[in-house]
Amino acid sequence: MTGRRWGFVLPLSGLLLSATGCGGKAEASKSWSSFSQCLIGSPLSADENVLGRLRPIELELRKFVKDDAAWPHRCTKYGDKLFENVAGESYAKVLEVELGNMGCGKPGGCRFPTDGPMMPRGEELWGAAKQAALENVDVPDVPAPEGKAAFLDDKSWTPIVGGDARINSLRWTAAGDLWLLFQSKTAERSLCTFASSSNYAEATCEPVHSSIKRQVQFVQHDAEPLLGMLTEEGRSGFRIKDGTKVPVAGEAGNEVTDGFAIIQPETGVYKAVFVKEGKIQKEAALGAEPAGPPIVVGDHAVWLQKDRSELHLVPLSAKGRLAGKATRLPGPWNGSLETCEDTKSAVVVVRPPLTRGKVASKAKVRYARVDGDEWKVGELELPPGRRAEKLRCDGKDFSIGWATGEADDVQVGVSSTGAGGGKAEFKTRPPKSWFASAPVGDKLFLLWRDDLGAARMRLAPVADIATSEERVLFDSADSGGPPLTNLRVFTHGKSVLVVFGGEKNYALRFSDDGKIDALK
Repeated sequence: MTGRRWGFVLPLSGLLLSATGCGGKAEASKSWSSFSQCLIGSPLSADENVLGRLRPIELELRKFVKDDAAWPHRCTKYGDKLFENVAGESYAKVLEVELGNMGCGKPGGCRFPTDGPMMPRGEELWGAAKQAALENVDVPDVPAPEGKAAFLDDKSWTPIVGGDARINSLRWTAAGDLWLLFQSKTAERSLCTFASSSNYAEATCEPVHSSIKRQVQFVQHDAEPLLGMLTEEGRSGFRIKDGTKVPVAGEAGNEVTDGFAIIQPETGVYKAVFVKEGKIQKEAALGAEPAGPPIVVGDHAVWLQKDRSELHLVPLSAKGRLAGKATRLPGPWNGSLETCEDTKSAVVVVRPPLTRGKVASKAKVRYARVDGDEWKVGELELPPGRRAEKLRCDGKDFSIGWATGEADDVQVGVSSTGAGGGKAEFKTRPPKSWFASAPVGDKLFLLWRDDLGAARMRLAPVADIATSEERVLFDSADSGGPPLTNLRVFTHGKSVLVVFGGEKNYALRFSDDGKIDALK
């Protein structure tokens, strides 16, 4: 009788130990180790944060469509097994709740969304496993993530300008130098020069004289940087270093000391004026009714006719008159007029308007390119459904980046006249915004922010863009990356400058060989 009683109790005690004691927790620990290894690889060290470990993996491997064989969706079975092993156990109540929030143990299994934060409660999940006292054990048959993104951070960068400054004005000189004028919230200004002679390898910045206040813009003058400002005597130019006045003529942003400018007198008729040493020498009526203010591009005045039926390109003579006949390029030229130029050529682009949301129909971008006195017209076709359009040009070529499709089938593309010309498309994470699609030597430089907030890039000829390596440049500011505010992109020759900041202003240089330098 007594032996039978002990014979009954001992097996029961053994069953209890197996279910909730050493055996049960051992299985739970193995399930947790499998789930954790599948998601982040080796166990976290004491000073590691799970989101800090998970984020580079996510940026490198996470797909924008569900693929059960790919990370992280292949980890579902390990999460479901973990839920099965801890469900109803008193030591793992918090862990059970966290797993349940992910859908583990339910039809369809643990869910990893294809957009937005992949594991918004990752810290809580790992904390619950620690609270449950689950150990990390060896699980050699469980696949770990195959890679992680190696991206830049601003820890070793030196701001070129501080004080929460923004770019107020810019100018490319005939020699290819770039002048950027920064203004802070306290109205302090700094001039930064990026020299083409050094291939834009460094930024030379200096303060602007304190006497130069109000709203200012660069004067069209190459010998030295001058700032134009409205004074009681009218528009005036000022030297940056000492604030001395220099005579200029022309409208804001188009003032010159010598050369051509466009003015609009009180009569409303636009005129080309020819300026020498800041004084107007001669005037010439443009003889047309533009849709908006004409633009001086090299030695041509460029405007759209009021009805936008023609693009007018009028040569200007150094002798002080309109030279020869205007080139009239038939339209319609609907959309915004944008220009860029270098020392020898120029391109004028009229881009169809992009409404809110995606555009259903195809559209053609029309452009006119000049080399010497000869203008030629071309077209680039944009696909239907395009979003996040961005145009960049370097005086000879231009490109437009775009995106099409829905959240689970997004195509990123670029149409370009440079780097071999043509159109290319490829799949990537859905872009949230475009920063640049710019010609760099014989390649194209693409930079955009994806739906996870990270900045991505590609650099290759158009024909190779679709298969070129995609690099995560830097993470979003919310995830420890540099703040991508007030970002501007400048391309010239074989270099691209990316200037961004807020409290700190950084400048990065991208070369056509893929090298990236942080300027000091």
